[in-house]
Amino acid sequence: MDALSYVKNHIDAGHLFHSYIISGSDSQGRLSAAMYIGKTALCREGRGGPCGKCTDCRKVELGIHPDITVVRKAADEKNLTVATMRDVRSRASVMPNEGDRSVFIIEDSDTMNLQAQNAMLKILEEPPEYSMFLLLADNVDRLIPTVRSRCEIITLPHEESYSPCREGIDILSAAVKNSGWELAAAIMAVSKLNRGEILNLITTLRRETARHMAEGTLSEELCENVISACDECEGYMDVNVSAGYVSSRLLAAFFG
Repeated sequence: MDALSYVKNHIDAGHLFHSYIISGSDSQGRLSAAMYIGKTALCREGRGGPCGKCTDCRKVELGIHPDITVVRKAADEKNLTVATMRDVRSRASVMPNEGDRSVFIIEDSDTMNLQAQNAMLKILEEPPEYSMFLLLADNVDRLIPTVRSRCEIITLPHEESYSPCREGIDILSAAVKNSGWELAAAIMAVSKLNRGEILNLITTLRRETARHMAEGTLSEELCENVISACDECEGYMDVNVSAGYVSSRLLAAFFG
């Protein structure tokens, strides 16, 4: 089971805690899990999970939702500092911009020194009702007991290293080159994939589409269409959707 599936199964329908520690797995797995929880918290259409189609869900997937803040240590620093955590505390006291909550995803939270952890503890002890805190940690034992005790802890299963799907890379490479015939041929090759390969294709398209969008090599509208197609195809996997359907859905996303 991958990190995202594990978190989907973990979250109790209709109930979310105000703070989580997400540990284990690799950094990408932790971040994906946190984004899923954040999307669940901000979605106003879903029942027990994000709908994946509303404006809030789409903005989270594209990394542009104003109520999700990812906190990272500075490039020249080894640890998250007390100044950074005091800034988080200050920002958490401000009402959300668009959603019902402000979600703070704190990467490498286990690099906080004692001062920084105590600053974080003050937030967790009296959190604003409209704020959520997701602490990502490689080693949860580096966090002091009082911080751990105020969070719901999710320990992700070990994930195998990610291997991009060749067909997914070919599709996006052709899209970047704006070569219609190459793109069509790459998408048609999807019809030969088995179920496991299709799931890997969806993962590849999601990750690589996000990268291309961040780099500006693909338009935001196209990226949104591709992610929507991935969500739809994944949702139908439980009813044994055919590879031909996935291929036709991708054709519509790129050429529709």
